[in-house]
Amino acid sequence: EIEHRTRLVARVRSPFFGDGDEVAGHILRLSRWYGGAIVVIEVNMGIHVVDRCKDAGIPLYMRRVPSARIGSEVMQYGYKLKDPEQRRAAVDALAVAIREQVLDVACPDWIREAKMFVVTKSGREEARGGEHDDDVLCASMAWSSMVLATEYRRVVRKKKLPADWHSWKRVGSVGRGY
Repeated sequence: EIEHRTRLVARVRSPFFGDGDEVAGHILRLSRWYGGAIVVIEVNMGIHVVDRCKDAGIPLYMRRVPSARIGSEVMQYGYKLKDPEQRRAAVDALAVAIREQVLDVACPDWIREAKMFVVTKSGREEARGGEHDDDVLCASMAWSSMVLATEYRRVVRKKKLPADWHSWKRVGSVGRGY
């Protein structure tokens, strides 16, 4: 058995301003391409992309969170990185992975963004002024959700003959003697 370090394989170049249907379509195709991979979404301002992904049957990451309303834990889709505790936990886990060199990132854009990622005087983890932090936060959610990862295997399906194949009449090609 061969083990490989975890590798960042895809990113959406920011800024991306697609509508919900377009985003959900990209997510669906990527999940299918990677063998039905579970999808981890940041849910901050709306649930419309999550709803479209659920409707398409995409496996979505869910986390257990305490609910003050009902007094127990509930399951919620994705991450809410505006929540300081969730943000800190995800970013800290990614920092440990980078420090311990268990994550392989070959994307120069991602590396540049990571170098611009700081902890501000207020204690918030974010990009320096005028810079972006989307890739770093995306990677932090992915890394924190890695316990759900599955081994990538490309699905190769055999072509199935139609059920009524035995009753088809076979006609040779004209002029080729088939």
